[in-house]
Amino acid sequence: MKNLKKKKFKDLKVAIISDELQFWGGAQDDILAFTKLFPNSTIYTSIYEKDVLEKHFQGKDVRASFVQKMPFEKRFREEYFLLYPLAFRMLNLKGYDLVISVSSAFAKFVKTPKKTKHFLYCLTPPRYLWLDTRSDRHTHKFSYKMYSLFKPVLHGCWRKKDKNAARQADMVAANSKEVAKRVKKFYELDAKVLYPPVEMDYIKFNPQYKSREDWFFYVGRVERYKGVDLMVEACINAGKKLKIAGKGSFVEDLKKRVKELGGEHLIEFLGYVDNKEKSNLLFKCKALIFPVKDEDFGIVPIEANAAGCPVLAFAGGGVLETIVDGVTGKFFKEHTVNSLQRELEKWNSYSFEPEKCKEQAERFSFDVFENKMVELTDEILKKD
Repeated sequence: MKNLKKKKFKDLKVAIISDELQFWGGAQDDILAFTKLFPNSTIYTSIYEKDVLEKHFQGKDVRASFVQKMPFEKRFREEYFLLYPLAFRMLNLKGYDLVISVSSAFAKFVKTPKKTKHFLYCLTPPRYLWLDTRSDRHTHKFSYKMYSLFKPVLHGCWRKKDKNAARQADMVAANSKEVAKRVKKFYELDAKVLYPPVEMDYIKFNPQYKSREDWFFYVGRVERYKGVDLMVEACINAGKKLKIAGKGSFVEDLKKRVKELGGEHLIEFLGYVDNKEKSNLLFKCKALIFPVKDEDFGIVPIEANAAGCPVLAFAGGGVLETIVDGVTGKFFKEHTVNSLQRELEKWNSYSFEPEKCKEQAERFSFDVFENKMVELTDEILKKD
């Protein structure tokens, strides 16, 4: 990358639009990555939690929509969700060279001035509109039940608006080929592929370290849609030890399930772990288990490979683009307990080289992401 081009790139006035900043996850990691590319950028979002800003976005210019100041916002957060499209449309984005919406929901609804280019970084078309998955977390809420009653009518309207919002962007990029296929299917658009960067500087790796301890590892949100119940049952049936790191609404239910199956001696819940702890766990475990079905991209498997750790993942979604079967991990073909259990029972017969895992992870480094983004930004700014 030429220094002149890089300097021009860094000097752009950029607005980065985030669906929300309530929790820390892959989407928020992507927002932070874009702020590193554009250090003087402004972040706009629907709502945020102060602890998320204090922990991850210190020193960043973060501005929330009017929803943040709505009466009893936290109590009626699910109900106010319907206002998000309007909230993003009302953002004042005058004076920016480039607007980057990082979206799996409504951030793409922003309205940009004529001379401002809109780059949509699509994490996935909204699952609750197009894929009908991961929508069971709030079924007990009255608002969800009312929404379900009018779902056929609302979905038709919202799908049309969501498609139109995506098609108004000057350029669309997807975070994986898997998501690019969804963009083509639902929005009828050809998306560039821009893999998100994976932070690896903190990850412990020693090519001389060959011996791994006799337990498997899961790290991430502990939610039913992540396949954690399937993973736990498979490990208990196979007699394999498993350590689970992370928080989520399904933790207590999962602990009850472990007790029902008599697996307390095999399953250990670690709660939240910081990057240093996570790195150490990835460095020591036998393998990372990634039981998520149809993940959009999946950062954790790459972090595991960066630590020289192989991955046992479900054969679907973005991991098919990041894990090399038989080289940096293995896939279980069916999203069932039996399919995962069979692979767990065969695991000791497999052999993986930590160096090859590390090499694969480096394909998703920040430098690769930056070079690709410079190329795409140059292309979008030249558009009429």
